[in-house]
Amino acid sequence: LFDNHPDLISELSTKCPELILTVLDGLMWHSKEKFEGRMVQVNYYIADLYGDPDLVTDVWSSPLAVLVRDTDNETFKHPVVRKVLQLKWEKFGLHIFLVNEIVFAVILTLFMMTHVFHHGAYCDMYHTVLEICLVTLSFLMVMYHTFIMVG
Repeated sequence: LFDNHPDLISELSTKCPELILTVLDGLMWHSKEKFEGRMVQVNYYIADLYGDPDLVTDVWSSPLAVLVRDTDNETFKHPVVRKVLQLKWEKFGLHIFLVNEIVFAVILTLFMMTHVFHHGAYCDMYHTVLEICLVTLSFLMVMYHTFIMVG
């Protein structure tokens, strides 16, 4: 489907947005076999919706970006879109989020330690090392967010 119509999602979102949910329904297959106490097997055909960074030169023209830009919130309640977002979160988002949170926790800990151990005008070597670590780590995080995360 997407081989013959690579811009299917963008065309539908502009010309006939009520058909997007029908197309998304077609990207799922439910097994007819139902066993007691077991879930129904569902196959998702989402490779084209997920996107391949080697094939998509402009990330804002990918099918998922078009859904974000042009559709309503109801589209994101569909199981296919939820599966795509879950896979992207598990593969990329969770790791980036956890690394950032750990670094921010270290910065907060260093800040609290320098504040607690600061004794007025008296400045020992331990306090100076903590301050240098705090400033360096904070600077590196700002540079990371400025040049790597933002682009």
